[in-house]
Amino acid sequence: MDNLNLSTASSSLLPDDQMDVDQTGGLMNNEQVRLPSASRRSLAQRSQRERERQQHKADVQAREQEQATLPPPSPLAAHPPPLPPLPPPPLLPPPPLPPLSADNDQHNRRSLGQQRRREREREQQQQQPRVNQEVRALDLYFAARCPYVEPSSCHDLGCMNVVCQKCQAYHWMAECLVASSDRNPVFGLCCNHGQVRLPPTHEPPQALKDLLEHATPDALEFQSNIRCYNAALAFTSLGVQIDHQINGGHGPYVFRVHGELCHQIGELIPSEGHRPMYAQLYIYDPEFALDARMQHNDGLCRRTMEKLQNVLLAHHRYALLFRHAHELLMQEPEDSLITVCLLADPTRDHRRYNLPTISEIAAVIPRDGAHATESRDIVLHRCSGPLHRISEGHRSYACLHYVLFFPYGEDGWHWDMRLHQPDKAEPSKLSQIHYTAYQLFPRSAQYAALFRGRALFQQYLVDIFASAEQGRLRYLHHNQDQLRASLYSGLQDALAGPHDDGPDLHEIGQRIVLPSSFTGGPRYMYQCYQDGLALARYFKAIDIFMTVTCNPKWPEVQRELLPGQTAADRPDLVARVFHMKKTEIINNAYKNGVFGRTVAYIYTIEFQKRRLPHMHLLIFLEQPHKLLTPADIDMVIWACWPDPDMHPLLFETVKACMVHGPCGAFNPNAPCMQHEKCTKGYPKPFQEQPTWITMATHCITDLRITEHSKLVSTSLIIAGSCHTIHLCLQHSTVTLMSNVASLSVH
Repeated sequence: MDNLNLSTASSSLLPDDQMDVDQTGGLMNNEQVRLPSASRRSLAQRSQRERERQQHKADVQAREQEQATLPPPSPLAAHPPPLPPLPPPPLLPPPPLPPLSADNDQHNRRSLGQQRRREREREQQQQQPRVNQEVRALDLYFAARCPYVEPSSCHDLGCMNVVCQKCQAYHWMAECLVASSDRNPVFGLCCNHGQVRLPPTHEPPQALKDLLEHATPDALEFQSNIRCYNAALAFTSLGVQIDHQINGGHGPYVFRVHGELCHQIGELIPSEGHRPMYAQLYIYDPEFALDARMQHNDGLCRRTMEKLQNVLLAHHRYALLFRHAHELLMQEPEDSLITVCLLADPTRDHRRYNLPTISEIAAVIPRDGAHATESRDIVLHRCSGPLHRISEGHRSYACLHYVLFFPYGEDGWHWDMRLHQPDKAEPSKLSQIHYTAYQLFPRSAQYAALFRGRALFQQYLVDIFASAEQGRLRYLHHNQDQLRASLYSGLQDALAGPHDDGPDLHEIGQRIVLPSSFTGGPRYMYQCYQDGLALARYFKAIDIFMTVTCNPKWPEVQRELLPGQTAADRPDLVARVFHMKKTEIINNAYKNGVFGRTVAYIYTIEFQKRRLPHMHLLIFLEQPHKLLTPADIDMVIWACWPDPDMHPLLFETVKACMVHGPCGAFNPNAPCMQHEKCTKGYPKPFQEQPTWITMATHCITDLRITEHSKLVSTSLIIAGSCHTIHLCLQHSTVTLMSNVASLSVH
C-alpha cells in the first residue's frame, strides 16, 4: 500500500526515462530513482503525515473497543460524562519553496518564476477591482425599491479607445471578455482571439476620398445619393426585392429586402434594341458610357459621375479585365462556343489557357461542355447569354458590385480562406461572418471607406448577412441525412395535416428540416416559446415586464460618429452600444438585484420604434421580494414628473424620452390614433390614491399619477422605473404583470 501511494505521489515529479512501474503501480527499483532535494523533503513529510493519520485512527478504534467492554450503567445512576474528543493530529507547515540552486533543472526554475509572477499579477489585478465591484453591487441592491437618489453624472460607457492587442481594433472596455482584466483586456468579436488575419485596406484614390470626407456641395450630394452612384458604376446587378414602403414615414433611411438575394451578370454585348448597362458599359468609349449612365440616372450630377468613372477606369482591375475579355471574344466568330470564365480558385486547373495580362483571375474555355466549370465561377458570354448568378463564395463577389468601397477590385471572402492556427496541420475555415466582423471594427492604421458609405453601408451589411444566412441554409439542405430529417418528413406528416377532406397531393414533396440551432427557424422559435412557458410554470408568475428602446442620441454613439454623420449612418455603433446597455440592465436586475432578488429572466430583441433595436424583458422575483402591496408598486413604477430642482438629470431624461405623443386633439394624425382615439390609452386619468382591481385570485393596482409640471400634462407620461430610465437615458417602460395571460396584451 505504501509503495502504491508513493508511486502515485511521485509519478508526476519524475520523467519517464527515470522510473519503472510494475503492473500494481509500485516502484521496482526505488534505490535507482534520483529525486531532487525538494521532492525528497516533500515525500518524507507526506510519509510522516500518513503515519500520524494511521496512529490517530488506531487510537480511536482502541478507545471504541474499551467503551464496548465496559458494563452497562445502572438506570438510576447518573450518566457518566462523555469522553473528551481526541485532539486532531498536528498539521505540519507547508514545505518552503526550494531555493534556486544548481541542482534544480531549468524547467523547475522557469515554472517557479512563472508561478511567483502570476501570483503578484493576480494580487494587483484583483485587489482594487474586487473592492469596487463589491461596493457597487452593495449600492445597487434594492436600489429601484428605495427612494431615488440622483447620481452625480449620467451613465456613460466611456470612449471607444481600448485597443485589441491582436488586431489593433478599437473597443469599449465593456466589450472585453469576462475572463480578462482591466489591465490586460481581451476581445474576441473583432478577430476571434487573433485567428482572423486580413491584409490591411488601401486608402482610396484622392478623388473618391474627397467625395467621402468633404462637406462641399458636390460631396454632400454624392453622400446623399451614394447608392445610386454605386449602382450606376457597378459591374453586377442586385437581384432582390427591395421594400421601399418602409421609408415612407419620417424616420431614418432603412434598407430592407424580401426573398432571396443574389448578384447577377449578363452578356458582354447587349441584345439588339436594349441599352447597355452595368459591366457592358466598361467595354465602350468612356464618353458614350457616361452618356448612357446619365440616361439611366438623370437626377445625379454629371460632373461627379464622370469623376467616379475615371477613377474606376484607372484603378479597378476588373475594368481592364472586362475590356480585354471583350477583345478576345470579338476575335472569334459569332457562332463559336467560346466564353471567358472568372475562376473562383485560379490555381485549380493549370491545363487551361490563361489570359496573358491578368492570368490570376480569368481563363478562356470552350462552351461545348468539354471543360465544365464550377458553379462558383463567373462565366462571361459574348451575347445572347442568360443572366449568370455569382456565388457568394467568389472572391470578387463584393468588389464587382460595391465598387465605391473597393475601388481597386480587392479580393473579398471566398470558400478557401483559413483561420490563423499555426498549431494545427489543417486550420479551420474562415466563415463569412467572422470575415465581415473583422471589417466592422475601426483601426488607426487603416482607412475604412465602409464607415463613410451611409446608405450604401446599410446595403452592404444586409447583403453580407443575407448571403451568409443563405450559405447556412444551403448547408442544411445538403446535409439532411446528418440531421436525421427522415424522422420529421414523410407521408405520415402530410396525412396528419389540417386537411378535413384529405391531403393535397400536389403539396407533398421533399421537406427541408431546419434544426433548433438555426436562429429564427420554426423549431428555434418553438423551443424558446416552450422554455419561456416552463419558467413561468415553475416560478408561478411573472412579476415585471420591461421594455427598453435604443436611443440614437446616446453620448457613446454621438461621440464616435465621423464629421457630418448621424446615428442612422452607423448601425454598427448603434448595435454595439445597445448590446452593452442591454447587458448592463440585465446585470443590474439579475446579479445586482435592483428590484430585489431575481431568480430568472427572459428577453427578446425586436426592431421597432424608428427601426432601432428594442428589448422586451420579463423578470421573475423571489417570493419574499415580489410586489404585493401598493406601496411596493409605487416605489418601483413611477408615472409622474420628477422634481427639476432635486433631480435635474432625471427630469431631463423623462422630458426627452418618457412623454407620449402628442396625440388626440393636439395631433389627430399621430401614428397611435385610430378612430379618433389613442390605441395606447392616453391621456391616463388622474388618481390621488392607488386603487385595487380584483381579477379572480390576482390583484393589480393602477399607477399613481400626480400633478407636478405645467409643461405637459402628467397623464401623458409613460410609466417606468426611475433607476432604469436614468441608467441608460432612453425610453424604458416597467409594467406589473398579474398573470401569464397578460403577455398577450403587451
